[in-house]
Amino acid sequence: MQLALDEEILGPLCTDVETDLRLHIHSARLTGVVDVDPVQTGVKDLSQFLRISPLRLVTKEVDIRSRLIHYLNASFHNHTAVSLHNWKVRCVLYLYVLSAT
Repeated sequence: MQLALDEEILGPLCTDVETDLRLHIHSARLTGVVDVDPVQTGVKDLSQFLRISPLRLVTKEVDIRSRLIHYLNASFHNHTAVSLHNWKVRCVLYLYVLSAT
């Protein structure tokens, strides 16, 4: 059950939130970057997943919000370590995630 939850819900949710954050921050901070138009592309309201109470499985509890925050922290850290020239944008992404929680 845990594997199905990770592969079918948590994995895609984490990558979708990361992609949306990147597009939002990059389009707002950098000129000439892809402009995100929610009217044309559609908007996914992923915030409802963050409001779900922790899920109780047979042997453990899964907190979707905590898992997402951990994923984004690890992702921003890894990307910053690889591309040091882009640390300011990663910092903004990180602070945005912290403010949303």
